[in-house]
Amino acid sequence: MGLDISFSREEAIEAGMKTNAMRNGSDESIRLAEEDEANGMPHHDGYIEWLYEVQQVVRVPGMEHWVHDEGLDTCIVRANRWGMTYKPLTEWLIYNAIEWSEF
Repeated sequence: MGLDISFSREEAIEAGMKTNAMRNGSDESIRLAEEDEANGMPHHDGYIEWLYEVQQVVRVPGMEHWVHDEGLDTCIVRANRWGMTYKPLTEWLIYNAIEWSEF
């Protein structure tokens, strides 16, 4: 089970958070998956479609990676305490006085 963190999108953008839209799969991973399918080695149902899907992602200063954002009006990101997102994200939120909730 993972830990999610929710916080104000508006406040975070004002404080310097970057947003982007990224496709789940790289050109290479899509090419390889389609090649596997053509050679009779199918992946699970919907995998290739998932590779083509575009996800909203965010990155705060101090984080070297993009994190998938599940929120609509607020940002909701997966940030397990032992992972590479939790510490830089929460330290940045504290520094910028942005309230967040964990669930």
